[in-house]
Amino acid sequence: FTEVGMILLYTYLCENRPLHPHGDRVFNRDHFWFIFGIFLLFCFAFPKKASSSSLVNRDQTEEWKGWMQFLFVAYHYFKATE
Repeated sequence: FTEVGMILLYTYLCENRPLHPHGDRVFNRDHFWFIFGIFLLFCFAFPKKASSSSLVNRDQTEEWKGWMQFLFVAYHYFKATE
């Protein structure tokens, strides 16, 4: 329990008593979609062979899920609000 307590204390101190003030996040829609486009080009540059030939196989749905998770995390990281 001591190790977990130390980790929680460290987390609390880092979040609530930072050495440097947190910077403001600025959303730029073009920058957001540019980064997404780079990842999309990287995806098309290195295709992976599917293990099944069905229309919507497990590999394909896992790929879609990964892209949706990436967009969700990036959306919140950049505080994308319009």
